[in-house]
Amino acid sequence: MEKFLCDFLISFLCDLLMEILKKGVKWTAEELSRETNYPYNSCKEIVSKINPDMIENKDDLLSQLNKTHVVDSLRNDYYKTNFSIRLDYIIRKIKECIPEANIEWLSYKIGLKSSNELLKYYRVPEEPTFDFIDDIANKIGVKSNWLQFGEDDRNLRRKLRRKF
Repeated sequence: MEKFLCDFLISFLCDLLMEILKKGVKWTAEELSRETNYPYNSCKEIVSKINPDMIENKDDLLSQLNKTHVVDSLRNDYYKTNFSIRLDYIIRKIKECIPEANIEWLSYKIGLKSSNELLKYYRVPEEPTFDFIDDIANKIGVKSNWLQFGEDDRNLRRKLRRKF
């Protein structure tokens, strides 16, 4: 996996796990899988390799995550495309303001006929066409270059808040 995506995914995972730790969710594979929607086996690896008692801050968690293969596991088991990683990031950012946001909610909000139009990029290792990405980016309100290639979009959070 390219370095940018690996760094992006590990940072994203770290933020997600820190939220879960702050909420006091029981540190089991079942609970992590329920909270994150990640595959049970990936969550089992996280639980077996990460010691929540040794985490006081995000840097402690990052240090533990960097000693595992969790990111590779998630990349293989859950995220089949770079598009799906970025889409998940967008959904997580929207959830900060709209807790009920998920892929079905986003699909409805942007006028897709079915959430399967987005879900397939989590299941099949085939990136969407640039035209599809441009259309989704315009509807969400982000730069298509960011959604296509991960190029920096410094105003992403503000754009999402304004749009949703």
